Amino acid sequence: MKSRVHDMTGAARVRPAEQPRAPQAVGGVMRQARDRFPARPAGTRWAMTCASAEEVIAALDRPPFRAENVHTRWERRSGARAILH
Repeated sequence: MKSRVHDMTGAARVRPAEQPRAPQAVGGVMRQARDRFPARPAGTRWAMTCASAEEVIAALDRPPFRAENVHTRWERRSGARAILH
């Protein structure tokens, strides 16, 4: 009798041959979805990757990055300065 391998959680690991196949969307439904929701063009960079160090550090003080705790804000700014300068 073959025993199944268990990971640290005790859950049985499924062998590749036992894994269910991913559903395949075929035919007109997939084509309609692509026509209705075309893919966005892939970006080449994020806006903040072109920003200066001062702009990045200032962004840490604005939502959604602004921390409520003053010490946390100081830590973030000083860490960003150390990395960006």
